[in-house]
Amino acid sequence: MSEHTPGPWRVEARGGMAGREVRAVATYVVATVNTTSNDEGNREANARLIAAAPELLTALREMVKAVDELMTEFISKKRAADWGVINHAGVLAGLAIRKARD
Repeated sequence: MSEHTPGPWRVEARGGMAGREVRAVATYVVATVNTTSNDEGNREANARLIAAAPELLTALREMVKAVDELMTEFISKKRAADWGVINHAGVLAGLAIRKARD
């Protein structure tokens, strides 16, 4: 499995063309974002979300570490109700990380 292009990524207009490019380091294009409609806001929001991906993945990885630590603490103190909520968040974060990785 390959790693993604390191961030940070940024959004740029596509030189007079409709759409946006998500770029990393100098001129490397990570993604091109177009829409079939004239909804500039939607296109811009999608490009910003893609550009945030490296930071979001890092945040999720840190969250999973914190959840693992909290779960260990809650299990040792037999706080099952707290564990359930934290475990659910950890599972969702783990699924998102796997989707980004695989």
